[in-house]
Amino acid sequence: MNAAALERSLRKRLCAQTRIVAEDVRGYGGYAEYRQDEPEGSLKIAWDPFQYDLLGLVIHELCHPRLDGRLEVMGGQAEPAIEGIAENHAGYIRLSKARYAWWRREIKKRLDRGSLKSWLAA
Repeated sequence: MNAAALERSLRKRLCAQTRIVAEDVRGYGGYAEYRQDEPEGSLKIAWDPFQYDLLGLVIHELCHPRLDGRLEVMGGQAEPAIEGIAENHAGYIRLSKARYAWWRREIKKRLDRGSLKSWLAA
């Protein structure tokens, strides 16, 4: 899968029932909740604003539903592979003003502002 194909796949996944919430995620920058048997089903991405870059985390968590099945053969080594792919792809997105603007706009649409207010108030 080349960068353009991954980009299309991740954009499609972001636009399909994805919600981003701010949470106190101890020990992690965030996590995703989704069903393996529903690749286009709802996806919740929890994000701790103190610990992780939001674009990088969203890309990382969107990679899981797209790539976990392909990386099963790696066993416990799938997470480092996804980290590398996500970091590289976030850099690819930042290289284009238009691409970066699209991701910023779409992530903002899916950011649960109520959870962010609660997180800030805690």
